[in-house]
Amino acid sequence: MSDYKLSRDGLYAIKSDTGAWHLIDASPDYLEWLADGNTPDPADPLPTQTVDIAQARLDLLQALANKTGMTDAELDDFLTKLVQQ
Repeated sequence: MSDYKLSRDGLYAIKSDTGAWHLIDASPDYLEWLADGNTPDPADPLPTQTVDIAQARLDLLQALANKTGMTDAELDDFLTKLVQQ
């Protein structure tokens, strides 16, 4: 573990012990630390999100039906006409 970790946007180095954010090209402390041969830790990766497309579609259709007050038959008819367009 190093003294600094890069931010996800790559513009800042975050000091591990204080949490202070330093611009990577303007902070004398960070630049001196780099000049001494140190390397910052990489940024944490973005969390991955998985979406079940089929479930998302069902949720959307259910919300449409609830919002409009459509019956299942009316919703089926609407979707059939929509697909035929």
